[in-house]
Amino acid sequence: TGVRAASIKNMDQQVFRIAQADKALEALSPLAVLSRGYTLVMDERGHAVAAGSELDKGDQVDLVFKDGQVGCEVVRPLA
Repeated sequence: TGVRAASIKNMDQQVFRIAQADKALEALSPLAVLSRGYTLVMDERGHAVAAGSELDKGDQVDLVFKDGQVGCEVVRPLA
């Protein structure tokens, strides 16, 4: 029937939209970004460091990779 066909078409459109939204969210996921080779720099309080100018010589930071994290000390801050 026409109602059934319209319902199926509507359902298919909704499934497609959900799949597209899922792909968009996955692309923005921090884990997806790390898996592409990027790292996340965290300060001693556990906050993300957005710019090198936030760091001073001697600051302790963690570098977060896709497979774990390492602790580092800033030895050469931005000039």
